[in-house]
Amino acid sequence: MKHWMLRGGAALLLCLAATYAASQGDSSPLARMKAHKAERLSAAAPIPAVTTPVKTVYVYCGKGDTISAALAKNSGPLVIEVRGICKENLRIERSDLMLRGLDPASDGIQGVEADPVATIEINHARRIRLENLSVSDGAKGGVAASWSDIYMGNCRIERNAGGHGIHITASSAFAGVRLVVASNTGAAINAQREGWVSCDGCQLQGSSTNWPTALSRFGGYMSLFNTVVSGTHGISASYYGYVEADCYSSQSDDPCGVNVDKVAAWASYGGEAFLWGGSFTGRLQGYGGGHVGVYGSQQSGSFAPNHFGSSAWLETDVPEYNTPGAPVAKLGTTVLDTFARATLYSSSELLDTLTCINGADAWSDRSYPMGTVSGCDHLQ
Repeated sequence: MKHWMLRGGAALLLCLAATYAASQGDSSPLARMKAHKAERLSAAAPIPAVTTPVKTVYVYCGKGDTISAALAKNSGPLVIEVRGICKENLRIERSDLMLRGLDPASDGIQGVEADPVATIEINHARRIRLENLSVSDGAKGGVAASWSDIYMGNCRIERNAGGHGIHITASSAFAGVRLVVASNTGAAINAQREGWVSCDGCQLQGSSTNWPTALSRFGGYMSLFNTVVSGTHGISASYYGYVEADCYSSQSDDPCGVNVDKVAAWASYGGEAFLWGGSFTGRLQGYGGGHVGVYGSQQSGSFAPNHFGSSAWLETDVPEYNTPGAPVAKLGTTVLDTFARATLYSSSELLDTLTCINGADAWSDRSYPMGTVSGCDHLQ
């Protein structure tokens, strides 16, 4: 093992965001959002690579071996090949470590303790990799990281009670590729306190009626590429958190979209929740200065009206592809209340009515059929 990297980490995302921003005109709403995305990502330090030779050891869980014992016996950069399901909780406070199985259906870690932070807790550790593993059945969360950077590929994080599937906090960086995160008590992924998250080709399944599937708060940042978000609630950002479901920044055959029963995207108290391309079910909500953006994403299904209040902002735009037949943003019934505002750019379509009440208003560079818009002074 000569190279350690976090694919899909902050440096890659920064380049991707900057490329798209540079390709658009400065006046474009999409360009402004892409530039904003690049600015946010630039605050995260690139994840370094390590070329130090490493030692490999094998842990055979069915024979009584434990990962904890392997960590205690071996110092320095280390690869641990996990075979079987080890029943233990791990606390990792060292750098340059890989835990790797052959298949998450047969290899992994099953939590056993009643009071840990998570089945795998990672603190002040750099260049941590988990591949081809399951992390399941913990009494609290699945994987929790603080002041660390971690990569996970082809893993399943399931059935962890009392916490989030993946919890990234305190200036940690996380990159996931082809993860399944399902049936955890809290959010599938939570990013907070300047935690930075990207997930590419993932399946995030929320199982709680109280938690969104993907949550970013207190300055957390989360980008979900080519990812399916499902459950009761989709993506949520609050207290200056940022979360996006991005279905078009990279080319992929993976399914992508937000398919939920109630709230697809929610933003409050300075949070920003964006849907880029693809389709979504469920309603949109904003409150307390929250910002929801819908860029070429199309709302479908039966749901309660989208609702924005208390100075929240709804913005729509068409992704500016250079190909014919580009998708347009499509919205169902929407109510703007209490000084909320909406900015509907380009070919944004209203599938039903848009209503402004209590000082709310909306603006657009196009006209809409008579009767579609009510009470919005700048769309009359």
